[in-house]
Amino acid sequence: MTKWFGGLFVVSAIPIVFYFYTFGLGLWERNEDWAYLGSFFGGVLGPAFTLMSVVLLVLTLRETRGSNKLLAIHLLFLFSYRVTLWLFKTTATTKR
Repeated sequence: MTKWFGGLFVVSAIPIVFYFYTFGLGLWERNEDWAYLGSFFGGVLGPAFTLMSVVLLVLTLRETRGSNKLLAIHLLFLFSYRVTLWLFKTTATTKR
């Protein structure tokens, strides 16, 4: 899971470095320059974050499915064990 966060960091850092390399780093006086910055990051990082969240969602669903299967097997074993104990207990008391 941590490799996904590392990938997310790299995906986030590349456009930021590219933008500041191209247009410079500093405080701009015009509002339009800040709007360009926000538009750039929203257009580039928005789809990247969306893709990463979909990938993480699919991985979470797979993990949940595997856990549910394991839980079902465990509950089936526990149920059959308790039924077996009940049957032995019932037959032991009826034989007396």
